[in-house]
Amino acid sequence: MVAARPEAPLRKATAADVHFLDYLQERHAHEVGYLPRRALEYYCEKGQVWLALENGAPAGYLLGQDRYYKRSDVGIIFQACIQYDARRRLLGTLLVEAYIASLPPGVKQVCLWCARDIEANLFWQSMGFTPAAVRAGSRSKGRVHVFWARRVGTPSAQVDASECAPSLWVPGETRGGLMRELRPVRVLAPGDDWEHVTPPPPAQPRSAAVTPASTVAPDAERAPAPSAGPALQRIVATGSPWLLPPGMIRIAVGGCLRLVPRPPNPK
Repeated sequence: MVAARPEAPLRKATAADVHFLDYLQERHAHEVGYLPRRALEYYCEKGQVWLALENGAPAGYLLGQDRYYKRSDVGIIFQACIQYDARRRLLGTLLVEAYIASLPPGVKQVCLWCARDIEANLFWQSMGFTPAAVRAGSRSKGRVHVFWARRVGTPSAQVDASECAPSLWVPGETRGGLMRELRPVRVLAPGDDWEHVTPPPPAQPRSAAVTPASTVAPDAERAPAPSAGPALQRIVATGSPWLLPPGMIRIAVGGCLRLVPRPPNPK
C-alpha cells in the first residue's frame, strides 16, 4: 500500500525566514554547501526560495532559479534541505515538484550539482533525475560533484531512468560558486558509472606575470602611480607605506599592494 502524501503547506520564503535558512544550511553544510547570508536575502527577495512547513513552522527549503548560465531553457536547483526530524515524509518531493511547476513554459530541463559521497544522490535519482556529468570539487576536500538533470513536463514516476546523458544539456565547464575557479566537466557516456568515473582535474590558476629583476629600476616598486597625487608621494618619501592618505585604499594587484582612490559609497 502506497502511503498518502502529506498535505504540507508550501510558501515562498521571505526576509523573516533567512535566519532559519542560514541555520539549516550551516548545520548541513557538508551536503548543501554554504551561501553568504546576503545571498540568501537576495534569493528571498527574488522569490526563489520555497519553504515546506510542518505545524506552521519551516521544516525545509529549496533554492532554485529558472535560468542557468544565461540559458532560459534550463533551470537550476542550488540547495535543497530538510531538517532531520522532518525527513522521510515526502517534503523534499513536494518542494521539488512545486519548484518545477513554477518554472516558465520555456524551461525544458532542470539540473543540479550534488557531491557524490552523500545520500542525496539516491533522492535525486528517485525523482527521475539522470546523472549526466561529473566535475572535480574543491582542491582541499577532493570531492567529486555529479550533474543531475531531468526533462521538464514528465512526472517523476514516468521518467525513463535509462535516458542517456548525451541527450541532456550539460555545461562544458563551470567557474561559479564559492571556489570561483575553472572546472572542466566530463559528460557521462552510455555505460559510464557515475559512482566511480574520474572527473577532469581543475584548471591550473594562471600565475601573475613577473617582470625580471634585471629590467626593474631600483626604486620602481616604491614609485607611486602617476595619478596617485602628492599625498601618496609624501607617504612613499617618508617610508611609511602602511599609513593611508585621505581618500585612498590599498588593494592587491599581481601579488603587490597598491594604493588607489577610494570608490564612492553607493547611495
